[in-house]
Amino acid sequence: RVLVGPLTGAEARAASAAARGVPVFAFTNDPSVAGASLWPLGISPDQQVRRVAGHAAAAGARRFALAAPEGPFGRALAESLRGAARAASLPEPLVITYPPAAAPGIVAREILDRSGEARPDAVLIGEAGDRAGELAAALQAAGLQAPPARLYGTALWQGDPRAGAAAALTGAVFPGPDPAARARFESRFEGAFGTRPSRIAAAAYDAAWLGISALRASPPAAPLGEDLAGADG
Repeated sequence: RVLVGPLTGAEARAASAAARGVPVFAFTNDPSVAGASLWPLGISPDQQVRRVAGHAAAAGARRFALAAPEGPFGRALAESLRGAARAASLPEPLVITYPPAAAPGIVAREILDRSGEARPDAVLIGEAGDRAGELAAALQAAGLQAPPARLYGTALWQGDPRAGAAAALTGAVFPGPDPAARARFESRFEGAFGTRPSRIAAAAYDAAWLGISALRASPPAAPLGEDLAGADG
Protein backbone atom coordinates (compact mmCIF):
# COMPACT_ATOMS: atom_id res chain seq x y z
CA ARG A 1 0.00 0.00 0.00
CA VAL A 2 2.94 2.42 0.55
CA LEU A 3 6.56 2.59 -0.63
CA VAL A 4 9.22 4.36 1.45
CA GLY A 5 12.80 5.21 0.63
CA PRO A 6 13.81 6.41 -2.82
CA LEU A 7 16.63 8.85 -2.12
CA THR A 8 17.21 11.05 -5.17
CA GLY A 9 14.74 12.77 -7.45
CA ALA A 10 15.56 10.47 -10.36
CA GLU A 11 15.12 7.38 -8.19
CA ALA A 12 11.84 8.73 -6.84
CA ARG A 13 10.46 9.30 -10.36
CA ALA A 14 11.49 5.80 -11.46
CA ALA A 15 9.97 4.16 -8.38
CA SER A 16 6.74 6.12 -8.71
CA ALA A 17 6.35 5.12 -12.35
CA ALA A 18 6.84 1.47 -11.48
CA ALA A 19 4.49 1.73 -8.47
CA ARG A 20 1.56 2.69 -10.74
CA GLY A 21 -0.36 4.78 -8.25
CA VAL A 22 0.88 3.27 -5.00
CA PRO A 23 1.97 6.26 -2.85
CA VAL A 24 5.74 6.79 -2.67
CA PHE A 25 7.30 8.73 0.22
CA ALA A 26 10.68 9.80 -1.10
CA PHE A 27 13.60 11.31 0.82
CA THR A 28 14.53 13.71 -2.00
CA ASN A 29 14.38 17.47 -1.39
CA ASP A 30 13.45 18.17 -5.04
CA PRO A 31 9.87 19.53 -5.03
CA SER A 32 9.60 19.23 -8.81
CA VAL A 33 9.07 15.46 -8.52
CA ALA A 34 5.91 15.85 -6.42
CA GLY A 35 2.76 14.33 -7.85
CA ALA A 36 -0.56 12.80 -6.87
CA SER A 37 1.18 9.67 -5.54
CA LEU A 38 4.77 10.92 -5.05
CA TRP A 39 5.60 12.86 -1.89
CA PRO A 40 9.10 14.36 -1.43
CA LEU A 41 9.89 14.65 2.29
CA GLY A 42 13.25 16.44 2.18
CA ILE A 43 13.64 20.10 3.14
CA SER A 44 13.64 21.83 -0.24
CA PRO A 45 16.33 24.33 -1.27
CA ASP A 46 13.68 27.07 -1.32
CA GLN A 47 12.63 26.30 2.26
CA GLN A 48 16.27 26.35 3.35
CA VAL A 49 17.08 29.63 1.63
CA ARG A 50 14.01 31.45 2.88
CA ARG A 51 14.76 30.38 6.44
CA VAL A 52 18.37 31.57 6.09
CA ALA A 53 17.38 34.84 4.41
CA GLY A 54 14.80 35.57 7.08
CA HIS A 55 17.34 34.96 9.84
CA ALA A 56 19.95 37.15 8.15
CA ALA A 57 17.52 39.99 7.43
CA ALA A 58 16.27 39.95 11.02
CA ALA A 59 19.90 40.35 12.10
CA GLY A 60 20.29 43.42 9.89
CA ALA A 61 21.79 41.94 6.71
CA ARG A 62 20.88 43.75 3.49
CA ARG A 63 23.42 42.52 0.94
CA PHE A 64 23.42 38.79 0.22
CA ALA A 65 25.84 36.61 -1.69
CA LEU A 66 25.73 32.95 -2.71
CA ALA A 67 28.72 30.74 -3.50
CA ALA A 68 27.72 27.30 -4.79
CA PRO A 69 28.97 24.68 -7.26
CA GLU A 70 27.29 24.62 -10.66
CA GLY A 71 24.42 22.15 -10.89
CA PRO A 72 20.72 21.74 -10.06
CA PHE A 73 21.20 22.38 -6.33
CA GLY A 74 23.23 25.54 -6.92
CA ARG A 75 20.68 26.84 -9.43
CA ALA A 76 17.84 26.16 -7.02
CA LEU A 77 19.65 28.03 -4.23
CA ALA A 78 20.30 30.98 -6.54
CA GLU A 79 16.70 31.21 -7.73
CA SER A 80 15.37 31.04 -4.19
CA LEU A 81 17.82 33.65 -2.87
CA ARG A 82 16.87 36.07 -5.63
CA GLY A 83 13.21 35.53 -4.82
CA ALA A 84 13.75 36.03 -1.10
CA ALA A 85 15.65 39.27 -1.73
CA ARG A 86 12.89 40.62 -3.98
CA ALA A 87 10.23 39.70 -1.44
CA ALA A 88 12.11 41.63 1.26
CA SER A 89 12.80 44.62 -1.07
CA LEU A 90 16.54 44.04 -0.77
CA PRO A 91 19.22 44.50 -3.45
CA GLU A 92 19.79 41.76 -6.02
CA PRO A 93 22.08 39.16 -4.40
CA LEU A 94 25.52 38.41 -5.76
CA VAL A 95 25.48 34.85 -7.13
CA ILE A 96 28.74 33.03 -7.81
CA THR A 97 28.56 29.51 -9.25
CA TYR A 98 31.66 27.59 -10.26
CA PRO A 99 32.91 24.14 -11.33
CA PRO A 100 32.78 21.66 -8.42
CA ALA A 101 36.59 21.36 -8.33
CA ALA A 102 37.28 25.12 -8.36
CA ALA A 103 39.88 26.35 -5.88
CA PRO A 104 38.19 28.01 -2.86
CA GLY A 105 40.65 30.90 -3.00
CA ILE A 106 39.62 31.78 -6.55
CA VAL A 107 35.93 31.64 -5.62
CA ALA A 108 36.49 33.86 -2.57
CA ARG A 109 38.43 36.42 -4.58
CA GLU A 110 35.69 36.58 -7.22
CA ILE A 111 33.08 37.28 -4.54
CA LEU A 112 35.07 40.20 -3.15
CA ASP A 113 36.11 41.53 -6.56
CA ARG A 114 32.55 41.55 -7.87
CA SER A 115 31.05 42.99 -4.70
CA GLY A 116 33.50 45.90 -4.65
CA GLU A 117 32.80 48.45 -1.95
CA ALA A 118 29.39 46.90 -1.23
CA ARG A 119 30.72 43.88 0.67
CA PRO A 120 28.04 41.26 1.44
CA ASP A 121 26.53 41.21 4.91
CA ALA A 122 25.57 37.54 4.58
CA VAL A 123 27.14 34.78 2.45
CA LEU A 124 25.32 31.50 1.81
CA ILE A 125 27.82 28.69 1.22
CA GLY A 126 26.37 25.95 -0.95
CA GLU A 127 29.10 23.47 -0.04
CA ALA A 128 29.30 20.71 2.57
CA GLY A 129 32.03 18.83 4.40
CA ASP A 130 35.63 19.98 4.07
CA ARG A 131 34.78 22.22 1.12
CA ALA A 132 32.48 24.37 3.27
CA GLY A 133 35.24 25.06 5.79
CA GLU A 134 37.83 25.66 3.09
CA LEU A 135 35.63 28.23 1.34
CA ALA A 136 34.90 30.00 4.64
CA ALA A 137 38.63 30.16 5.40
CA ALA A 138 39.33 31.49 1.89
CA LEU A 139 36.74 34.25 2.35
CA GLN A 140 38.46 35.34 5.56
CA ALA A 141 41.87 35.24 3.90
CA ALA A 142 40.53 37.36 1.04
CA GLY A 143 39.35 40.05 3.45
CA LEU A 144 35.75 39.19 4.36
CA GLN A 145 35.65 39.00 8.13
CA ALA A 146 32.90 37.07 9.89
CA PRO A 147 31.73 38.84 11.96
CA PRO A 148 30.65 41.45 10.98
CA ALA A 149 29.61 39.50 7.88
CA ARG A 150 27.53 36.40 8.59
CA LEU A 151 28.14 32.96 7.08
CA TYR A 152 25.28 30.57 6.33
CA GLY A 153 25.06 27.00 5.10
CA THR A 154 22.46 24.49 3.98
CA ALA A 155 20.78 21.52 5.62
CA LEU A 156 23.67 19.39 4.29
CA TRP A 157 25.60 20.59 7.34
CA GLN A 158 23.21 18.78 9.69
CA GLY A 159 25.25 16.14 11.50
CA ASP A 160 28.33 16.78 9.31
CA PRO A 161 31.38 16.48 11.62
CA ARG A 162 33.73 18.02 9.04
CA ALA A 163 31.73 21.21 8.77
CA GLY A 164 31.30 21.26 12.53
CA ALA A 165 35.05 21.01 13.09
CA ALA A 166 36.00 23.81 10.68
CA ALA A 167 37.34 26.76 12.68
CA ALA A 168 36.38 29.22 9.93
CA LEU A 169 32.72 28.20 10.34
CA THR A 170 32.55 29.05 14.04
CA GLY A 171 29.37 31.06 14.51
CA ALA A 172 27.95 30.11 11.08
CA VAL A 173 24.26 29.24 10.90
CA PHE A 174 22.38 26.64 8.85
CA PRO A 175 18.73 25.55 8.62
CA GLY A 176 17.61 22.23 9.99
CA PRO A 177 15.31 20.39 12.38
CA ASP A 178 15.19 21.21 16.07
CA PRO A 179 18.45 19.75 17.48
CA ALA A 180 16.75 18.87 20.77
CA ALA A 181 14.17 16.74 18.96
CA ARG A 182 16.93 15.13 16.89
CA ALA A 183 18.90 14.35 20.07
CA ARG A 184 15.88 12.60 21.59
CA PHE A 185 15.44 10.54 18.44
CA GLU A 186 19.13 9.59 18.36
CA SER A 187 19.03 8.56 22.02
CA ARG A 188 16.02 6.29 21.51
CA PHE A 189 17.49 4.83 18.31
CA GLU A 190 20.85 4.10 19.96
CA GLY A 191 19.11 2.52 22.95
CA ALA A 192 17.18 0.20 20.65
CA PHE A 193 19.89 -0.74 18.16
CA GLY A 194 23.22 0.06 19.85
CA THR A 195 24.38 2.43 17.12
CA ARG A 196 23.76 6.01 16.07
CA PRO A 197 21.22 6.58 13.28
CA SER A 198 22.25 7.75 9.84
CA ARG A 199 21.41 11.27 8.73
CA ILE A 200 18.28 10.19 6.86
CA ALA A 201 17.02 7.68 9.43
CA ALA A 202 14.60 10.20 10.94
CA ALA A 203 13.09 10.82 7.50
CA ALA A 204 12.52 7.08 7.14
CA TYR A 205 10.67 6.96 10.47
CA ASP A 206 8.61 10.02 9.52
CA ALA A 207 7.69 8.45 6.18
CA ALA A 208 6.71 5.16 7.80
CA TRP A 209 4.60 7.01 10.37
CA LEU A 210 2.83 8.97 7.62
CA GLY A 211 2.09 5.77 5.73
CA ILE A 212 0.77 3.94 8.78
CA SER A 213 -1.36 6.91 9.80
CA ALA A 214 -2.86 7.20 6.33
CA LEU A 215 -3.58 3.48 6.14
CA ARG A 216 -5.35 3.54 9.50
CA ALA A 217 -7.49 6.49 8.38
CA SER A 218 -8.22 5.06 4.93
CA PRO A 219 -11.37 2.99 4.34
CA PRO A 220 -10.35 -0.44 3.00
CA ALA A 221 -11.98 0.18 -0.40
CA ALA A 222 -10.47 3.66 -0.95
CA PRO A 223 -7.15 4.02 -2.81
CA LEU A 224 -4.63 5.54 -0.43
CA GLY A 225 -3.38 7.98 -3.06
CA GLU A 226 -6.80 9.64 -3.22
CA ASP A 227 -6.78 10.23 0.56
CA LEU A 228 -3.31 11.75 0.52
CA ALA A 229 -3.93 13.96 -2.50
CA GLY A 230 -6.16 16.22 -0.45
CA ALA A 231 -3.81 16.54 2.51
CA ASP A 232 -1.45 19.42 3.22
CA GLY A 233 2.10 18.40 2.29
